[in-house]
Amino acid sequence: MRSAIFIAGLLPLAVQAGDCPRNAEAAASQFVSLGVTDPARSTRLLEAESLQDYAERIRQLLDDRYAPGAAAFRQRFLGEDWSSERVRQLGASELVSAYLAAGLARRASYRVRILGTSSSRKQWGTGKDVTVSYRVSGLDGEQDARKVFSVVQEASCWKVQLPFDVYERISVLANALKEGRPEPVYASTGTSTLKLQLVAASYSPVAGMSEASWWRPRSGKSRVWVSSEAIATEAGIRGTSAYWSCDSGNFEYPSLHLLLLPAAAQAVGEWTSSHIGKDMALLLNGKVLSYAKIAGKLDHGLQLCMHDSSLEEVDALAAAIAGK
Repeated sequence: MRSAIFIAGLLPLAVQAGDCPRNAEAAASQFVSLGVTDPARSTRLLEAESLQDYAERIRQLLDDRYAPGAAAFRQRFLGEDWSSERVRQLGASELVSAYLAAGLARRASYRVRILGTSSSRKQWGTGKDVTVSYRVSGLDGEQDARKVFSVVQEASCWKVQLPFDVYERISVLANALKEGRPEPVYASTGTSTLKLQLVAASYSPVAGMSEASWWRPRSGKSRVWVSSEAIATEAGIRGTSAYWSCDSGNFEYPSLHLLLLPAAAQAVGEWTSSHIGKDMALLLNGKVLSYAKIAGKLDHGLQLCMHDSSLEEVDALAAAIAGK
């Protein structure tokens, strides 16, 4: 595997100006330097998809609906004039810049020196993995660090993909906000007019199954096949809830929780334990509401990731299923 080595004082950063680095090493080095001294400007060096994903995650955490403490945190961090609506209307670059620049005053005395870089081709996909060694000087002295970045080419510029540790830090904030968030449980009244069926399913035709449509607003229509024999129905539900508990990579989605009565829990547990690796679907009034692959025994309840719905929509559905 070929590698390129750059020594302090001979770095491409020294001759590469602007926000369109012409090689991967310059992009990673600039990103490190600006990340310490001018984080708002560092967003210009982010790959477009990474920037958009990061902005969506920030929007989620700063929205009043995310947690009871979201509004107070947003106003304390960004300023009292920052509303949920303002956060929603800002473009990705503007929002991420504002979020990262919020701590700029604290970094005013910091200085960064790039000590060296090395790069190699990525094992998967296109682009390069660039290791940057650097030294940060501040009021607390000096500290050496080393970090690996995935860098890809967009048109004639090289851009940095957002490092995983950035999402790890924002997850710490998310967990702190969620500690104060209640999860209301709707006890089933047995009077719901909605019909629910948990059934075996498949993406391809199977004897004894009939074709059904699974419509997802973001993904479009999918053809699936579902069994006519229910493993459990709405009669086996003792309660429901909606919560931000479906963590998919760098984003959270609302999920619908179905709490089962003992007999239904036993039936679902026995069926799922003997069908690991197979598919199942939840039908709402005969239409596919959710589809999932069975990863293990389910005998306490069901958590359904609702990727195409808002938390308010899932909460309304949870209440309706419970007969509220």
